[in-house]
Amino acid sequence: MATKNELKARWSDELIESVLAQLRSGEVPEPFGHTESGICDLRGLVIRGILRTITMNAIDLTYCSAERGGQFLGCTLIDVDLSNSTLKTNIDGKFSACKFDESNLNGALFRGRFENCSFSKAKLKDAAGESVSFSECRFDSADLRGAHLCTCNFNTCTWKEATFGNGSFYRSKFTRGQPNDVGNTIMDHAGFV
Repeated sequence: MATKNELKARWSDELIESVLAQLRSGEVPEPFGHTESGICDLRGLVIRGILRTITMNAIDLTYCSAERGGQFLGCTLIDVDLSNSTLKTNIDGKFSACKFDESNLNGALFRGRFENCSFSKAKLKDAAGESVSFSECRFDSADLRGAHLCTCNFNTCTWKEATFGNGSFYRSKFTRGQPNDVGNTIMDHAGFV
């Protein structure tokens, strides 16, 4: 299995720009073919600039990172693996069956809908979002210290061993699954069903 450094090293500036242009035009770039699991291999990609209203389906983006204003705005991602990535940026749109496991999302700004996504062992320190919908998402062993996810909906999410503190879930609603120990996280007017 390739290491993070090997996956990053295979990307030249020209190839990064070419792949981003293809994604922005609706094409599915395949500079490295498919992974062993059969999905498009874009592991290690550096996202530069805004990816606006694009759709991605069945893509491996593990170890990707956002630089030079790289962000997702109004995007639709289905079955995209973003594990072990560094995305301290805007993450906005509809995300279904996506993995953010062990990713560094510290300070990320969330908007939109997240369905059946995994944030297991993700770093979400100081992450923020308002009126975001999380349905059937896994936050197991995630670090949510300092996170401000206010007026959000958490429907059937899991929180095993998640870490909280110095954040806020003000007016958020938890349905069929809630965190057990939120420390000093502000939970004023939060709803639990």
